[in-house]
Amino acid sequence: MKKFTSFALGLLISLSIMCAPMENSSYSSPLIGISVSANQTAPAFPLPYQYRELNREEQKFYNAIRNAIIDCKQTVKVNGQLSDSGFQRVMEIIFNYDVYTFDAGKIEYSYYDTRTRSTDYEFKITYNNHYSKATYDKMLAEIDKVADRVISQFKPGMSQYARIKHIHDYIAQTTSYTLEGKNIDNAYGALVSRKAKCDGISHAFSYIAAKAGFTAVNVIYEPPRNQVGHMWNKIRFGNNWYVIDVTNNIDQFFNNSIRYDYFMISDSDFNKLFKEQARVKSPAATDSSRSYFHTQRLRADSVDAAKTLIRNEMLKTVRNKGTTFSIQCSSREVYNAAVRDLFGSNSEMFDIIDVVSERASVKLADTVNFVNNDPFYTIQVCIFYPNTSISMYFKEPKDIDAGTRQNLSQFGIK
Repeated sequence: MKKFTSFALGLLISLSIMCAPMENSSYSSPLIGISVSANQTAPAFPLPYQYRELNREEQKFYNAIRNAIIDCKQTVKVNGQLSDSGFQRVMEIIFNYDVYTFDAGKIEYSYYDTRTRSTDYEFKITYNNHYSKATYDKMLAEIDKVADRVISQFKPGMSQYARIKHIHDYIAQTTSYTLEGKNIDNAYGALVSRKAKCDGISHAFSYIAAKAGFTAVNVIYEPPRNQVGHMWNKIRFGNNWYVIDVTNNIDQFFNNSIRYDYFMISDSDFNKLFKEQARVKSPAATDSSRSYFHTQRLRADSVDAAKTLIRNEMLKTVRNKGTTFSIQCSSREVYNAAVRDLFGSNSEMFDIIDVVSERASVKLADTVNFVNNDPFYTIQVCIFYPNTSISMYFKEPKDIDAGTRQNLSQFGIK
């Protein structure tokens, strides 16, 4: 029996949200990075892009607190003037955007008036794990080793766009999304342990991108208190900024596959998924012409163009002994019609399978599995080869439903 199976595309999101601080209260977040020793006022490692959004007084507090965290100090005293809103801005950048502040889990502050224009503040820092300095340095060295290896893989003459894609692809291919484990919210978890959630993945991308000479920032969606948020990236390319969400480009279903729905897109496109909610805003991403589907010419403006793209991409994938590919439709009308004609009652996908099988001289199973991302009009197709293992296609074969298993078993796929 010929049959198509499909999955709904889920979203990988998890960002612990911070509570707004009150006077003599605490401000906490598990969003951490990796740090090295820095005793001087001017940080030895690059400051996050959002640092420039702080005024001079806020920068003074930021540098003092940042250096204390980097040097594993329990307390730091700063003399100056800092409003509650200014403190929130400083903490948001330290916890969310700075890849070098490591392991700060909670910061409390108290102050007393010196009867002058300034006030003495004392900040008490509580750490998640409070690693020793030697451990800090070792972890940073391990992160650098991975980052350097990724950068060393740049080929001579490789374009800047291709370099950005290579960084993205490396993280998407090697990192497993998880909500459990140590260091899952920092670059060490994503690059060394290879297990992280969205904030760890975003820190990893920013870290490697900065080492490769790019300007990249973390971006957050901070929903109401006690709800789940999300973190992603923006990167400057040419004169424009672009959105990259590596977390949601990690393929949830298929092996040896990367999604590109959220690669080099605009804010207006990404706002279909999340809209930035933060005290310190990131630069606007207004251009959508550099997305993966635009640059690879995998975007269909008509139903016939979508069918042609799917046939050609399937042929290319089979000839390369691959299993998955994706295309994007330019509008909902094209998208709905393409899904209907290919996978609905018309089942035109079977004709495409027959044509590709004949042209490639490769026997294919008379079935495919497809994942459609409705808000972005993308269609991902998984191709099956008879008498192969189901683990060749799916990341978690044990989670495949009984109907899909039965359909594949008739082609010797078990």
